[in-house]
Amino acid sequence: VSTLALAANLATAAIILAARRGPAPASLGLRAAWLSSRNDALANVTMIGAGVAVSFTGRGWPDILVGVAVGLLHLSGGWAIMRDALAGTRS
Repeated sequence: VSTLALAANLATAAIILAARRGPAPASLGLRAAWLSSRNDALANVTMIGAGVAVSFTGRGWPDILVGVAVGLLHLSGGWAIMRDALAGTRS
């Protein structure tokens, strides 16, 4: 399932990236969509890795590690968008 989600997230990220590089300036909403899609794709990759690690080790710690990492990744993306929104920028 993570592999299918990864393919969908990569396709979405590619579409959003093309829109961000278009002639119109990128909006904060487009930046948020880009970060979310990119972060979801990274999360899919780490989830696949955690599944492999769990199957080899027979332990659950890779899931915990990945869960914390994915949570921090999404928090950092949310923080970046909030910071830009409060500053009134579109970086």
